[in-house]
Amino acid sequence: LGVINNIGQTPLHYAHIFSTYKEVIDLLEKASSCAHIKDVFDFVPEDYDRNLCGSQTFSVRRRPTVDLDLDIFLTESNFEVNFQQTIQTGNLDGLKKLITPLLEHGGETKFSSALFDCVDKGHLNLASFLVEIGFPTDIVKQYEVCDPDDSMCAMMECS
Repeated sequence: LGVINNIGQTPLHYAHIFSTYKEVIDLLEKASSCAHIKDVFDFVPEDYDRNLCGSQTFSVRRRPTVDLDLDIFLTESNFEVNFQQTIQTGNLDGLKKLITPLLEHGGETKFSSALFDCVDKGHLNLASFLVEIGFPTDIVKQYEVCDPDDSMCAMMECS
């Protein structure tokens, strides 16, 4: 329980950031003396309590930890290579297996451009699946290079 990650957070920090169960937090508080340890952002675990700091502040405070958690997952699982190979081959079953842990880590926004890869490769079933599970669709892809001398391109109105 005394383990600290590279941004100075203990399991108790993680419990406040990721767990919605008060019982988990209570158990960790009883089992350790980590309640007073500050992370690199100068926050003790209780500073991440959504009820104490409010939803907006909570979202801002937890973002670096969530991003770190996603980066660790992506690196350890070689996700990006496996994801691209799955899209290239049009393997829907493989995509379904890969995507669950990505969603658990909140990484769907980071890989939303994969929708274009699916469409470009003709794998509309993969693109449809990604949209159905919550991949953002408010993204664009420019297929032609803008001409800076074209007045329509300067106004971002080129086709």
